[in-house]
Amino acid sequence: MAKQKTFSFLEAIKFAFINLFEHFAIFLKTGLTYFAFFAAFIGLVVGFIIFTINSIESGLNTVAGHIVNHPVVQAFKMASLKPTTFHVRIHDKFPIGEILIGLRFVAEHASVIILFFIIFWLIQTGLKLGFTKINLDIYDKKPPVYKDLFSCFGLIGRAVVASFLYSLMVGFGLLLFVIPGIIFAIKFGFYLYAIIEEDCGIIDSLKRSSQITNGAKWQLLSFHGLLIFVCTLLTSIAIGVIVAVPVFMLAEVYAYKKLKEQT
Repeated sequence: MAKQKTFSFLEAIKFAFINLFEHFAIFLKTGLTYFAFFAAFIGLVVGFIIFTINSIESGLNTVAGHIVNHPVVQAFKMASLKPTTFHVRIHDKFPIGEILIGLRFVAEHASVIILFFIIFWLIQTGLKLGFTKINLDIYDKKPPVYKDLFSCFGLIGRAVVASFLYSLMVGFGLLLFVIPGIIFAIKFGFYLYAIIEEDCGIIDSLKRSSQITNGAKWQLLSFHGLLIFVCTLLTSIAIGVIVAVPVFMLAEVYAYKKLKEQT
């Protein structure tokens, strides 16, 4: 039978709030950095899509213009008793044009869109690793440094592959009547901490997470439920994610460290 481990929910939440206010400046900086990154990425993608669709639409309008100006079409216009407009806009005159624009955009730029999201995922993973390191340093009573947000990009490869394996296991478990997926999510959920703090490899990080959570899975499940409730409440009263995210992370770091000490 696995050795039962424990930690205080109340102390974890207390630790989170105390350190949030004590180190609010660093959390504000990291939050603004995340916001700037997301805004820049979304702006880049939207700008690319608008520019490309306008280019495609322009080409289709040219084709439509040739059709409208064809002698046969002009003959029908001359014979018409009703006034006819010569202004052509492909999606106004031909609803199918919208479908053509969408299909052509996806067909011609799918690889570029995928590349955008791969780059986004890699950068986001690097920032997440750095943010986790900052929270681990706070627990260890080391002064948090803003530049550490960018200090773990060398771990992206391991983190991405481990994250993929983690997602596969959780997804497969959810298909098996949900509960196995939840258990896998808790059991292997500390893999990023193991990569950052113990420099574990891909498989070893998952094994290390399993060791740390052994004997505390149901407690962790209840704890994460409480954390989600608290963070949802913080967000709903307009404090926002800039407070909710650090509270969640700091409390989880507290639980990780306490369980690790008992392993």
